[in-house]
Parts: sequence; C-alpha cells; structure tokens
Amino acid sequence: MSRKPRIDLAGYHHVVNRGVNRADIFETDADYEMFLKIVCKACRAYRVILHDYCLMTNHFHLLVETELENLSLFMKHINSNYAIYFNKKTKRTGHFWQGRFYSRYIYNEAYYYTLIQYIEQNPVEAGIVNEVGEYPYTLGSVIMNKNKPVACANKSKLLKELTYENV
Repeated sequence: MSRKPRIDLAGYHHVVNRGVNRADIFETDADYEMFLKIVCKACRAYRVILHDYCLMTNHFHLLVETELENLSLFMKHINSNYAIYFNKKTKRTGHFWQGRFYSRYIYNEAYYYTLIQYIEQNPVEAGIVNEVGEYPYTLGSVIMNKNKPVACANKSKLLKELTYENV
C-alpha cells in the first residue's frame, strides 16, 4: 500500500519524528542543544522560521514556517545530521528514526493556536511536569522563564505574542 504524498507547500507545518522503537533520542542537555543548533542551521539554509518546539526524550515536535516548498529537504538536513551526531557520540549503528517524519499542513489560524497548545502541553500530558513552562525544552518555557531563545525562533509569532503580553 502506498503512502499519502506529503504536502510540501510553503506555509506552516507541524513536524514530528520519534526514535526507532521509541528509543531515546536525547540523553543529555548537550543533545538537546545540538539538536536545536542543527535546526537553526537548517532554518538558515532553507529559509524556515521556527515558531514553536517541544523536545521530548524519544520524539520531537516542531512548528515551522517554510518560505519555499522545501519541507522535506529541511527535515532531511535535520534528521540526517542529528542521527550522525548521536550515533557517533553513542557508538551505535543502524536506523535512528522510527520512519519518515510526520507532518501536517496548518491551514488556518485556529489550528495554529490549537497546535501551540498541544505542543506546549506535551510534557504535562506525559506527566513529566505539572504546568506549561516547567519543561525546559519548549519555546514557551524559554520565553516564560525569560531565557534567550535560539536564533531561528527570533521571528516566532509565539515569541512576539508572549513577549508583548509580559510587557
């Protein structure tokens, strides 16, 4: 059975990927930092804005805005470079990701805001923390705790809105 073609239009996308067999893809703070560094490098190379993210131990969520029809190239850059980094660091071989990344095209503003709630609630729903903002690997937490966000999130609508509300 063939799989559905990916929507690769310019615009907003929710992207998710998970480690093979639900294995951890992040083990240390340095891993989370390296992943975000790779994401930012890909954002610069493919003209993408990072609007929100949540990095869980065995999967990640990204809310990105593509300027061009290049979501697949953008994600190939991220997934391959991070897998190389992690496999080399841990001296492992074999598949790193569960499969191809999942993506959903964001077709309206209501869905965009629902998705931000879903992404930011992920650690709460997983029982890792009690409230949004406590888990350090989300953009919402970075903003709420007045930390400096990664450069590729500087144009995030979430950053602008939460910063405006806090003034």
